[in-house]
Amino acid sequence: MAGQTRSKVAYGLSEALPVMPPSPIVAKRAPTSSDKAPLGTLWIQPTTAAGVAVNAAWVLTSIISNSASWEDISGGAGLFTSLTVNPGPTALSTVGNGAVTIGNATNTGAVTMVAGTGNLAINGAGHLITIA
Repeated sequence: MAGQTRSKVAYGLSEALPVMPPSPIVAKRAPTSSDKAPLGTLWIQPTTAAGVAVNAAWVLTSIISNSASWEDISGGAGLFTSLTVNPGPTALSTVGNGAVTIGNATNTGAVTMVAGTGNLAINGAGHLITIA
């Protein structure tokens, strides 16, 4: 468990003693809700106990009812309400036998594809393409 730390200060020019951010915690495990530290603290897990690279990072965002909330900032998958990639191109792809799904049967919203001045190609690679 990470221990409580005191705020560090430094000598500044426009502010006499500005508070410095907390030092990152580097550990061989992920943080739990029992690991408390100053808000904004980074937790870095470079490897697991077996020495396998993990390269994961979390930031402490809140402590409510004595339970710490560490937000995973490692990257990878995410859940978005909106996503704009500019400039593109953007490729949605899978690894192995994965599938790419846009929309779902319970949504009432539309799925729109716009090709602009370019082409729109749907390639089933010899497999059935169904539009219902």
